Amino acid sequence: MSDSPAIADALRWLTDLGSPQTFYWLCAPVVLVLLLVRRPVLAIHVGVTVWGAGVINVTLKDVVGRERPVWDEPIAIASGRSFPSGHAMLSTVVYGLVLALVWSRLPPRARPFAAASVIALVVLIGFTRVALGVHHLSDVLAGFAMGAAWLALCTWLRQRAEERWPVGSSSET
Repeated sequence: MSDSPAIADALRWLTDLGSPQTFYWLCAPVVLVLLLVRRPVLAIHVGVTVWGAGVINVTLKDVVGRERPVWDEPIAIASGRSFPSGHAMLSTVVYGLVLALVWSRLPPRARPFAAASVIALVVLIGFTRVALGVHHLSDVLAGFAMGAAWLALCTWLRQRAEERWPVGSSSET
């Protein structure tokens, strides 16, 4: 990869689509808008799901303490610990969250395409982390697994909250 600057640049651009820092900053205005339009359950769901994933990721990195791969001629350099991949975990959470939130509004025929697109994007972002040499494959796979588990738990909890407090929930139109 280091012999092809164009490929390395493309990988860096793609990996930025999964930047946890970008997701954290984008989450704040979304939560604010949801609160302004009186959707508190959904606002809490988005905030806890995204920022909670970040807290879990950083905590796991500290607990596991796995160092990043070391290369003689690195293509990219990343700071912090390696396991699990924050890009893989947050991409799974954020893009999966977006898909879950728009799912019921999508025409049934568009749903398989939307799901396949989100899966492809998340897998591609994970691939870039390995291709750029900043993660081991197991870091990325763990990020996917942890992200999917966290998203599933948060979605289940939101559904329970909406059953209990239907005012301001996402089920209203």
